[in-house]
Amino acid sequence: MTLKERLKKFDLLPVVENTTEDVLSPEILSLCKTLSKELSSKIAAIPVWFDYTQDEQRELILNFLTAKLSDYEAQRKLSEAEKDKISSYFINSVYGFGALDYLLAQKEVKSIFIKSSDNILINLNGDIVKSDVTIDKKHLQFLINRLKEYSNQDCSVINFRFNNLSVTIVLEPVCNPQLVLKKISDIKFNYEFLEKSQILNADIANFFKAAFSLGKHFLISASSGVGKTALLNAFINETEENVSKVVFENGNFIISDCEHYNIENLTLSERIKLINAVVASKPKNIFSDLNEILFNLELADRLPQNTGFAACITAESPADAINFFTLAQTANYKCSDKYAKVKFTKYFDYIIQLEKSENFFVIKNIFEVTTNGAGTPELSERLSFSAGEYKYDFPAAQVIVPPANADPVEEQKQEPPAKKHSFKARFSD
Repeated sequence: MTLKERLKKFDLLPVVENTTEDVLSPEILSLCKTLSKELSSKIAAIPVWFDYTQDEQRELILNFLTAKLSDYEAQRKLSEAEKDKISSYFINSVYGFGALDYLLAQKEVKSIFIKSSDNILINLNGDIVKSDVTIDKKHLQFLINRLKEYSNQDCSVINFRFNNLSVTIVLEPVCNPQLVLKKISDIKFNYEFLEKSQILNADIANFFKAAFSLGKHFLISASSGVGKTALLNAFINETEENVSKVVFENGNFIISDCEHYNIENLTLSERIKLINAVVASKPKNIFSDLNEILFNLELADRLPQNTGFAACITAESPADAINFFTLAQTANYKCSDKYAKVKFTKYFDYIIQLEKSENFFVIKNIFEVTTNGAGTPELSERLSFSAGEYKYDFPAAQVIVPPANADPVEEQKQEPPAKKHSFKARFSD
């Protein structure tokens, strides 16, 4: 099979996660990365790359590869299997983004945040580091303009899917032009995954579904690295496809095709402008994978009515989570302790406390947040985990997902009291 025939087996820009690196030998992978860098530079020098058809783009890549591999084979003969792997690598790693293609082609790079032509940050296996790759200012502006045209959106915050990438463009007046490219994986956390892992069951999943459909607000609390983002991923991926949803994050760890906004390196003023721009579109659900209390406070304070909301906080207990929010409000807004606690009860309906387990995590508690006669928060335990078993007592109206046209208030009035249930988790002794 010729190289040309191999290239015809692939779409130029497939909507699948590239796993080619898993089967490449170190020598061939090194060759691919070297050639990828050279190809990226070549494409960057072609201002009309996006005007070419896919067949024309494929032909240019074919000519490049043919010439380069001929030179390489003068030193070492390539097997047919190696040529297949090289072909697959290139077809899965060419976007026409110039030097950025070199970064996207690397499996360990999960996302790229371009603040300016010489300030490019990458999410490298979970760590945010500055890349030594730079991009020409004119090419960056050209790239932003062409991607904006492709999105067919005319606003200051643009988010869309470009094959297997989530693309976010942030423009003035929010901030100076910035571009975020995030790889979208086809493997997603959802309730089915958590049920198979025996982290929750159908009752708990239905409680979450119903609560979000009723516009409830959750605070996910846990120590660092326990599983807050994983649970938030499941919340996001379980919302209905036709429901508008937005996630704010600081590193792009959420694996979902909803609208993503990375607030990293934005000033407080820029963040508030971004919040206002997003909230103005009135999404049905908003999620915040940020351990930034002030940002979550500003966001919660601006939420549209009946908008489902979930945010994360690093805390050892629900009491600590409430104290952190209270201290942040009193320190920054110069309000009383009592007023800050009353505001907390308006921001959140439930606190979910996660705990590390041997295999993954468990939901240690779910507390419903209410107020007492003095207006301060009271926590009513709705779920607990002890000795490997979940015990829960959810409000009946939030165990079964109500019909789309149901009145949430009437639904709560008509449902009978919920019964207590228990569920033996996989982590029992």
